[in-house]
Amino acid sequence: MDDDGFILGETGAILIYIAEKAGKLIPTDLQGRARVTQWICTALSNVEPTLLQIQIIDGGGEKATGAQRRPELVERAKGDLLC
Repeated sequence: MDDDGFILGETGAILIYIAEKAGKLIPTDLQGRARVTQWICTALSNVEPTLLQIQIIDGGGEKATGAQRRPELVERAKGDLLC
């Protein structure tokens, strides 16, 4: 991301930066901020990789085992989102 010359990489850092800059997308209290950071980390480390695998299967990129693996991946993604 390039914000007027300030270059920042990594999705989680970018999300936190945007929230901080907006001044209303992230709580001001320490515990609230920690919860937002927790969910960003969870999304990037657990949910996103699982959804990417589903997307690859749906796009036909894993024809041999994709149909067998997809239901388990969907359930894993649901579990990650409901925790």
